[in-house]
Amino acid sequence: MEISQSQYGRGDASFQAAGGEEGIRKLVDTFYDNMRDNADYQRIWSWHPHPGDKEESRDKLARFLCSWTGGPKRYQEKYGGISIPQVHAHLEVTEVE
Repeated sequence: MEISQSQYGRGDASFQAAGGEEGIRKLVDTFYDNMRDNADYQRIWSWHPHPGDKEESRDKLARFLCSWTGGPKRYQEKYGGISIPQVHAHLEVTEVE
């Protein structure tokens, strides 16, 4: 049996290594759940719009990460283009964050 080495960052190797869309959704849910449940991250949690469980924020991050890791362009399909620096420019990130 031959074992091939994935070349992360090439094609969709990173997307596949993350478990595809299902794996990325699990990662994003874990990230947001930890941010929601840990008092140390409440300031960052509050920066995300959409009260409650932040479903739209979760969806946007999962779709963005699909594309960023070489998978399907889910963010662009639903929300159009994005400039990460512009979207976050209004946030004051300090050493605490």
